[in-house]
Amino acid sequence: MTACPEFTAWATDEQDEEHATMSSVTIVICNYNYAAYLRGAIDSALTQSVGTTAVTVIDDGSTDDSREIIQSYGDRVTSVFQENRGQVAA
Repeated sequence: MTACPEFTAWATDEQDEEHATMSSVTIVICNYNYAAYLRGAIDSALTQSVGTTAVTVIDDGSTDDSREIIQSYGDRVTSVFQENRGQVAA
């Protein structure tokens, strides 16, 4: 068993081979009023080196500067803005 460096998960040797051939990953960030941490989370997601990485940020009706931060990334992230409906809905 070995650790996958990009993830905090353990993989068997058979899974290591699958991990090595991974071609795309989608990272979804759910946000509600976490502007203070949002830029760091998005930057971290965008710098992943696992194949092609798509980043989607779902903002659950934040009332802080989250919307402006998300929009500043332009087309580098897919943005979803919704009224506050709670974490499960995001």
